[in-house]
Amino acid sequence: MFILSLIIIIMILLPQYHEQQSNTIEWQQEVLSRTKNLK
Repeated sequence: MFILSLIIIIMILLPQYHEQQSNTIEWQQEVLSRTKNLK
């Protein structure tokens, strides 16, 4: 559960950090694919 909560925090914070870049959806898809590889 720690990994899952950490990923959620990153997904919330990083789009705000890179707000000028409109690649939030692509980045979220990349994170989701990486988390599927972890399981």
